[in-house]
Amino acid sequence: MSKEKAMPVITAKELGTHINDEDFSERFGDPVEVVADGDRRYACMTKNLYDRIAVETDDRDYEVKYWIYELEFSETGKLLLDNACTIAGMSMEEFAYNALWQAMRMAKKDPEGFKRMHEKHLAERAASDITEDMVRLVRYYPVYWDETEAQAHDRCLREEMEAPEREMEAKMTETDGKNDGMEKPETFKDK
Repeated sequence: MSKEKAMPVITAKELGTHINDEDFSERFGDPVEVVADGDRRYACMTKNLYDRIAVETDDRDYEVKYWIYELEFSETGKLLLDNACTIAGMSMEEFAYNALWQAMRMAKKDPEGFKRMHEKHLAERAASDITEDMVRLVRYYPVYWDETEAQAHDRCLREEMEAPEREMEAKMTETDGKNDGMEKPETFKDK
């Protein structure tokens, strides 16, 4: 489910003819894809867009387009969700959106009531014979303005894989590199 839009495409001749037009961005887009000789293609953007991107990139304060939440359902949880979607006459995406939206509205409107509802849910669950987690949050991560969902997912997985290594490096730094008489693991040896 990609939300990406293709860049407008213009020819190199159109770019050369209209690059100095006051309404270039409105007429052709910003940025635009320029088709040159043969199959060669270039991206072209106005200085205003470049400056805005440069400032955002320099600050490393990326604009988040949206967040992705990955959930894992047990078999029982999936059956219950499928039944709820059927009863509501909604797709799973619509049902999840509406349920989350209502929960967020309630939490904002009546935080104490929301807290009581959550505590009641926990008490009911403890008193029941439900022993499995029907829904589990696996991970959540932002999709930034300059990346696709696939790139965001890959970045998230890379960060998860690097996290244990960073933790080990931090622990070794805390002990000034001493490793209780043990040799440093191969990945952390000084190069």
